[in-house]
Amino acid sequence: MKVRIAPILILAALLLSACSGGGGSGSQPPAANLPPTVDAGADQTAASSATVNLNGTATDSDGTIVSYSWTQSSGDTVSLNNANTANASFIMPSSAVNGALTFKLSATDNLGKSTSDTVTISIANVSGGAVDITGKVTFDLVPFNTSTNGLDYSNITASASRGIVVEAIDESDSLLTTVVTDADGQYLLKVDPNINLRLRISTKMLQTTGATWDVKVTDNTNSNALYVTQGDLFNSSTQNADQSTVRNFHMASGWDGNSYSATRAAAPFAILDTIYQSMQKVAASNPSMAFPPLEIHWSKNNSVAQGKLEDGDIGTSFYSEGGKIYVLGKQNSDADEFDRHIVIHEWGHYIEDQLSRSESLGGDHSSGDRLDLRVAFSEGWGNALSAIITDDPFYRDSSGPRQGSGWSMNIESNPTSGSGWFSEDSVQSILYDLYDTNADGADNIALGLGPIYSSLTSANYRSNSHFTSIYPFIDQLKTQQPASATAINSLLNTQQIYGSGDNGFAESNNGGINSVLPIYKTATVGGNATGVCYVNHAGTLNKLGNRSFAVFDATTTGSYSFSVIPKNQQSATLDPDLVLYKSGTVVAESTVTTADSKANLSASLSSTGTYILEVPVYENSSMAQGEYCFDLQITH
Repeated sequence: MKVRIAPILILAALLLSACSGGGGSGSQPPAANLPPTVDAGADQTAASSATVNLNGTATDSDGTIVSYSWTQSSGDTVSLNNANTANASFIMPSSAVNGALTFKLSATDNLGKSTSDTVTISIANVSGGAVDITGKVTFDLVPFNTSTNGLDYSNITASASRGIVVEAIDESDSLLTTVVTDADGQYLLKVDPNINLRLRISTKMLQTTGATWDVKVTDNTNSNALYVTQGDLFNSSTQNADQSTVRNFHMASGWDGNSYSATRAAAPFAILDTIYQSMQKVAASNPSMAFPPLEIHWSKNNSVAQGKLEDGDIGTSFYSEGGKIYVLGKQNSDADEFDRHIVIHEWGHYIEDQLSRSESLGGDHSSGDRLDLRVAFSEGWGNALSAIITDDPFYRDSSGPRQGSGWSMNIESNPTSGSGWFSEDSVQSILYDLYDTNADGADNIALGLGPIYSSLTSANYRSNSHFTSIYPFIDQLKTQQPASATAINSLLNTQQIYGSGDNGFAESNNGGINSVLPIYKTATVGGNATGVCYVNHAGTLNKLGNRSFAVFDATTTGSYSFSVIPKNQQSATLDPDLVLYKSGTVVAESTVTTADSKANLSASLSSTGTYILEVPVYENSSMAQGEYCFDLQITH
């Protein structure tokens, strides 16, 4: 979620995980699995020896795409690069002896259903030699005024649009060939001589060799359409003395000195460039990185209002699980397209969801809050990553009339109060200190991004038995970097974090709420009841004490029963629920549909091992501040 000093309300439907109300939600029979929708892309014509990019897409309306596969079905055999991704490539043969080349893209969803589509690539008939078309794509980059934290329109610079798709299309809008701009925004296309064509620049960023990605910016208020800029029709033989045709494109901000009065063409390209910078930095430590597809929804209509996403009422810039980010764009209110820290923060949540793991509840959060340990780590990670990618610890967010004001915070600053495992301030400070080379206070370590990313995406972190938090991350980091363990512990202790292992064993900092320790209460199957409490002294929904966690070991498979009973009359006024997890995945949850002071859950466990029980309650505006405790019992 976007960081704000003042809390903002987030629609529960948009949270990565929403608390259930009224004792839980009713269960429904599973619907039939629908097959994916697959598009292998438009047919193309390419010159011999040219690199051909196969740009496929696939969506699944009731699940997720888990695998892609490109295969060749006709024509001279070629070697496909990245055939197991949505975007493959190959070198066009010198002559199509066996006719056009046909390729099939198959996509499979998470429940095993597959669909395929085909695309045909024909060899260009170049009689007089290929014509080079070159140019540069740039966009207006609007910097910050560091005194006001607003945007500084008086210092706009033309910045290179890196990794952007450039297409040549003919008079009938058929695709001729595709390239992407390089790190300087330059592109080179080869086409037949004496043909009429135009160039089209879309808000799509693609890389199919080395580290791979497929990122696009679409308009959620216009049927999720790509933003497209295209040039005039011209003849490829209209050449300069150097025998090349030059076509440059510049995406302007649309700012007239007082307002956005023209098309805001630069906005989506600024967002893409922020993501390009982010992926390049991660890829530097993993050159074969395959980033899952990412779609970013930006519109000039995206506002802080709450309502329908297709109307632009998105509430805030946020990440939605499944590889989608929504970005604010409403002028004179809050527009985030040039706020690189904000965009990278949400991209950090994409990394968690798609390449790592997160059980964050989402919701309101701000500096100084005492948060659920999952939220504290997720938001602290997003904040720290934005500083790491930009090498700028000052996190800034522009807003207000003419985008002229805003706020900032120094990610590297150590909080003076409220430190702990429940503080996003503490988490972001630790993560940035682990990265940077600036030795300040207890920070005498400089690991860079590689070890941080490696720990966050490691198999041991993703499969650990306890919830995502600072503890399993640090535990994995120290395992991978044993020589740095002492320096790492020093950073943690400075932030009043003393627990160890995945579960924060022996943590002594309770954040002012005694009942939150130990973080994971030990429950015994068939043993005495385990005390769990709900406390709202730090706030509600996603704050410290709002949920209790109990850990138990299932030594045999089979049916288990769980119950929560109030300890006193005060606790009997609440409506508790039960959620059962194994390695961060929900196994079962209570399905009572009416308010009840008790909660019961039965589950058939198919595997042994460590399980976590979470005990939330239904929160309402009439609930008094206090501590409400229950007895948890497990039988088998």
